[in-house]
Amino acid sequence: MSKTGGRSARSPKRKAPAAQHALRSVELAREGITPRTFQGIVARSPLGMAEWGHALDLSERTLQRFRTSGTRLGRAYADRVVQLANLMEHGLAVFGEPERFRRWFERPNIALGGVRPKDLIDTSFGTGLVDDELGRIEHGLLA
Repeated sequence: MSKTGGRSARSPKRKAPAAQHALRSVELAREGITPRTFQGIVARSPLGMAEWGHALDLSERTLQRFRTSGTRLGRAYADRVVQLANLMEHGLAVFGEPERFRRWFERPNIALGGVRPKDLIDTSFGTGLVDDELGRIEHGLLA
């Protein structure tokens, strides 16, 4: 019999990588996004600054001021940036190459009602639809 009364002593359970990633996303959104972090996200995405502005419902000029301000994006905008960054990361993982993802992202998609994925990301619901479609592609469930 073990010293724990018949139960084996276990180390605390570790969170699955997906859960850790999701919790880190929550933390990042709560902390706010720095201009440097935002610039890194933009550089890795297939979206230009005007498209980021549209997705965030901010003018391109406002985003330009933010990039040079040194202040953090607030929680609501940071949440959207993190959600979109996760979408971009998923797309790059599914397609393997930035150019292949960009082409898919910019073309009308039958499974999305003939709408281009990039035209749906201005709402959380639309972003979810695009992410769901990436998941179907990832698992071989093409429409």
